[in-house]
Amino acid sequence: MNKLILEVPTGIRYISDWEDFDFENFPDKCIINKQLPGCGFTEWCIRNHHPLVLCSPRKMLLQNKFDQHPEVFLVRNELDQDTETDKDLNKDTKGNGIGNKYDVDPDLESKTSANFFRIQNEIRDYIEYCQKSNQPMKILVTYDSYRIVRDILCMEGIFNNFFTVIDEFQTILHDSRFKSGTELEFMSILNQVKKTYFVSATPMLNRYLDMLDEFKDLPYLELDWGIKDPARIIKPNLKVLSMKSVGSQAEEIIKKYKEGKFEKAIRVNDSTGEIKEVISDEAVLYVNSVNHIISIIKRNGLLPEEVNILCSNTENNQKKIWKRLGKKYNIGSVPLRGIKPKMFTFCTRTVYLGADFYSPNAYTV
Repeated sequence: MNKLILEVPTGIRYISDWEDFDFENFPDKCIINKQLPGCGFTEWCIRNHHPLVLCSPRKMLLQNKFDQHPEVFLVRNELDQDTETDKDLNKDTKGNGIGNKYDVDPDLESKTSANFFRIQNEIRDYIEYCQKSNQPMKILVTYDSYRIVRDILCMEGIFNNFFTVIDEFQTILHDSRFKSGTELEFMSILNQVKKTYFVSATPMLNRYLDMLDEFKDLPYLELDWGIKDPARIIKPNLKVLSMKSVGSQAEEIIKKYKEGKFEKAIRVNDSTGEIKEVISDEAVLYVNSVNHIISIIKRNGLLPEEVNILCSNTENNQKKIWKRLGKKYNIGSVPLRGIKPKMFTFCTRTVYLGADFYSPNAYTV
């Protein structure tokens, strides 16, 4: 693999601050290992001057970006189902998270056609809006619906003007256990697209990329944030806890927080050097099982106003939540900047990749 190191200049914290960083300086098709999570790569994609299609593996991540930037276009495909990445494989043995393959919708062809023309008309309206307002076109779409966007832009004769960014591209391999055919089709389409960038802060190991025909010959660009400014890299202070069960550990944390016994940490202000104690009054718990999350909420008597549930937004998950917790509990959304999060946020893997949490003090478990 042709690996190139890009040394991030001193003083740069976010990609948007780096004036010389531009797709036009890179190979037409390559892998970009941004190395540092939260470096603002997606934000730069949305704010730069290039027409761009940003592909994400999760609907909730795209919705999170759109909520922050309503001026971009979010593709809403009614036939694009959320993959149940948080499916409890030990208990949910029926189905595969994307519907029964033997369930044939007799109206599928007409629904697909109507859905395509609706998205086509919406994109045409967006193109006209961007042309009138003199702003670059930014289209957000899931991996599954990328083909629709490409076909529409080709029909409009403007597809070659666009850059395609595949965010969190390592999920192409991870999600293949749920929908291998869909992922293979996505890669087949991308093989025909010239200006494509596969981006991740946690890419698949090089030896695996070298084994895959789709990736092995691509240039590999790695951003190095430490070589010119080692102080810029702050490693997190992780406490590794042993536990008997997820439920008992969560119960201990919830009890402490409900009693006002919050976690504390010492932080240094980057600009002033001021040292202060930060008290966390929010707990974010990553539990990749909707069943476990429901059990924890029920067992600890958490109220709807105390808890935010972030999981795959599927009918199956919502039914589970309503059945065991009641209709006041719903699948939530990632709070935007300036909105105070609830005391307890439960996250499955669906928001593990790339969601922007703006909490200044969340305690993450």
